[in-house]
Amino acid sequence: MRAFLIGVIVGIVLAFLFVYVGGGKFLKKMGKEAIEIGEQLEGYEKVVKEKLPFPKR
Repeated sequence: MRAFLIGVIVGIVLAFLFVYVGGGKFLKKMGKEAIEIGEQLEGYEKVVKEKLPFPKR
């Protein structure tokens, strides 16, 4: 029980520190990068589907 409470307290403190030091900006940046990577992967997927002889669904 003690370890659980310590874990909860540490989690709350870490969440507060993340928000305090600019976590929102970090998440925005990571979100934009994830979107760009997703678009690149869609391009690769299209090329692979066109080039490989898999049966069409």
